[in-house]
Amino acid sequence: DRAVCSVVLLKSPRIVARSRPAKVGTFELGAHLQEKLIGVGLKPDNKVELFERIAEKFLLACPTAHKDEVVMALVNREAAQNTGVCQGVAMPHATLPDIHETFLVIEVLSEPLDYDAPDNEPVDVIFATLGPPTHRDTHLNLLGALSRMVLRPDFLDTLRGKKAPSQIVELISECQQ
Repeated sequence: DRAVCSVVLLKSPRIVARSRPAKVGTFELGAHLQEKLIGVGLKPDNKVELFERIAEKFLLACPTAHKDEVVMALVNREAAQNTGVCQGVAMPHATLPDIHETFLVIEVLSEPLDYDAPDNEPVDVIFATLGPPTHRDTHLNLLGALSRMVLRPDFLDTLRGKKAPSQIVELISECQQ
């Protein structure tokens, strides 16, 4: 009654005693890691060229997809919201209705790319997810698992120092343990 602003009071009925929440398991990235979808040393001139290279790499794992549709999905998603997430990392995403699983494409660029990220820093690490609209949970779990890794001390520096896709797979696998 004495509040100077709007107040909402929520009260949930206690029908049963509260139980402890189940322990949340970690999402296994291993099922989404494919060396052919990981690149080191790419040097795109702009976002569209980066998205074209991501699409080409994605076609190695999903040859039934169409490059132009993948690029357009990435460009449209980027137009809706910048996928730069700070610290030189971007996490672009494409929703593709004609594919049946979610893929992860990783690129460690040879030189940082101006990406218009929120922190105004260029981007040199790309974690791109491509999946059907029905796999939203998988997409979110991938982003969560990758975000936890990115927040680990020295992860990004170590990742940037890798020279081969197999080394990146090994690093991510170690971080998942």
